[in-house]
Amino acid sequence: ENLDNVTTMSLKNKDDLIVVLGSLSTSLGGSTYLKMKYNKTEGPLAQFNEDEEFRVQQVCLKAIQSNLINSAHDLSDGGLSVVIAEMVVSATDDLGAEINLNTNLHNEEMLFGECSSVIVVAIDKSKLFELVLISKKYDIFSQTIGRVTNDGLLKINDIISIEKNDLKDA
Repeated sequence: ENLDNVTTMSLKNKDDLIVVLGSLSTSLGGSTYLKMKYNKTEGPLAQFNEDEEFRVQQVCLKAIQSNLINSAHDLSDGGLSVVIAEMVVSATDDLGAEINLNTNLHNEEMLFGECSSVIVVAIDKSKLFELVLISKKYDIFSQTIGRVTNDGLLKINDIISIEKNDLKDA
């Protein structure tokens, strides 16, 4: 394995695009959010498709090997808002993220819903077309949902605006 291909979750560059690889078909069933807020472990779980998971992983691997991806984090415990928060908190300087996601999901599902077969990546905007081509080759949906900022904030739609230092304390 080539250690030059190691990719961390930390955001690295202002103005990088934040892209989702895979379909955001989230569910609150069995989620960390449901457990923490309502002390419940119930509801329908997000669907898992082994073939789709493999293809999403292949897209991410090929893009990393092609030096397209600067940061990557799987969407898992806590959902999209937690993933993006972890990427912001682990970043150096005052890097933050501004997410603008159009979805039919309720706010709680969008922010905290969990699903498999999704990876959130940050890439230089000049490399977006190449990433989309790799995604299409593997029949994986990709969607640009935001960008890396240098204001030290995590912003998601008009729902969340929180300073990086406050995220560290959470």
